[in-house]
Amino acid sequence: MDAALFYLGIRDRSFGEMREYLQKKQYGPEEIEQVMTRLRELGLLNDETFAKSVVRSKTAMKPVSRKEMKAILIRHKVGRKDIEETLAEFDAETELAAARRLAADVVRKVSKYPREERWGRAASKMAAKGFPYWVIREALSGMFGEDPEMTDETEGEYSE
Repeated sequence: MDAALFYLGIRDRSFGEMREYLQKKQYGPEEIEQVMTRLRELGLLNDETFAKSVVRSKTAMKPVSRKEMKAILIRHKVGRKDIEETLAEFDAETELAAARRLAADVVRKVSKYPREERWGRAASKMAAKGFPYWVIREALSGMFGEDPEMTDETEGEYSE
């Protein structure tokens, strides 16, 4: 129990992280289960609370896509059910707001490139962060002074 409390003293943990830590410390399966049960009873381990805390802290630091957030929670070994419940609150509006924050920064960075390359470069940087195309398109709309994909060659062909 002391090792588990020490590990929790550093930062909150998920069930999966705690189980893995105790296994690495070579505790037996019965002892691990006892410790996990006791920590749950004390309210010191709760994947739902942990997942929400991770989402809050990550989104406060930088713009994060839903896809990237899911990957972060998986790396923290949060259970699938808790990931889905937490991400249900990470709706389209939340993701779009994050994308707009990122877009403002990305547009500044791509301003040094020729005008015809800017939208593509900005979109690529945002896609690399896990944002879906429709979110990227909406976040970048109007940032380059025109419809980002409308060019002279496609005029009249473009439709949504």
